[in-house]
Amino acid sequence: MTNLSTHVNSMNDSSMPQPNPALTRRSFLRTTSGAVAGGAVLGALPIERFAHAASPGDTLRIGLIGCGGRGTGAAAQALSTAGDVKLIAMADAFKNQANAILNLF
Repeated sequence: MTNLSTHVNSMNDSSMPQPNPALTRRSFLRTTSGAVAGGAVLGALPIERFAHAASPGDTLRIGLIGCGGRGTGAAAQALSTAGDVKLIAMADAFKNQANAILNLF
């Protein structure tokens, strides 16, 4: 019987961590419903307010990050399209790789 009473007393011990009273179910629902409503409002706005496209005659400027096979191929494909496209920046973790690709373009 002593073991059972000791176990019950340890469950009511105030040194055990208690849940944060500031985070209640009501406050959680209030916060998340506000976030969902904000997302719904932004989703209802027309895409034209956020998307910008190049006008005919404008130069499309691109940058290459990662001068390996995939990035170099994508840059070559972009530069081979019709229209005025210019590679204005390149970056790679390995300087010799970036220099080798610089000579290609």
